[in-house]
Amino acid sequence: MASSLVSYEITHDNIALLRLLGTGKHLLSLALINDFNKAVRRAVDDNVVGLITVHSGNSFSGGLDYNSAPEAVLVGAFASLIASLIKLPFPTVAKVTGQAYGAGFTLALAHDYLVLSTDSTVSLCQNELTEGHEVPSFAAALLFGKFPPSAAWELAVSTVPVAPPNYSPISDYVGKYVGWSIDDVATKLLEPAAGRVGTAYSAVRKSLLAEVWALVKPTVTQA
Repeated sequence: MASSLVSYEITHDNIALLRLLGTGKHLLSLALINDFNKAVRRAVDDNVVGLITVHSGNSFSGGLDYNSAPEAVLVGAFASLIASLIKLPFPTVAKVTGQAYGAGFTLALAHDYLVLSTDSTVSLCQNELTEGHEVPSFAAALLFGKFPPSAAWELAVSTVPVAPPNYSPISDYVGKYVGWSIDDVATKLLEPAAGRVGTAYSAVRKSLLAEVWALVKPTVTQA
């Protein structure tokens, strides 16, 4: 499956590879969010054993495209995408080799693993406040679900980006995987977990990110 915004393919290891296309900032417009959500649902239908999200160019995502839709509609669609990722019955990885700001950082963190490159272009920052927008409640909850409170607070309000070589304050979270290739991700993370794929896997994620899930889950009960 392909669109002008997101490409989808299945590797020979039965892993879904999603790529944000183009060389721009990959702002999360309503169209991009919808295309990404369609690709995630396609991965479920294809019974893959894992999902990797990568990007073209120097930007994973520069955040929400507030010009693409009313803010409430845009944030609601983004929350639905985060819910789709949390519900997945298999592990997910975001491989970032450039900038991930605002909602782009949230999207990367919504994957189970965050793999960063050693490139000087890597820069991650939750900069919604400095851009004049509120940090969505589910995005804040995701920070506190993934990191110790002091680190989560720093990430939520600081203008200092996470960057190489130290990746502070999330070095413990990403350090093990820095510089990994797509093949490394497939063979060291996703393939070994293939035997654990299923509803029990998604149940663990929902439990670990219980506050996030409570904020984004569909109002009508879905699997």
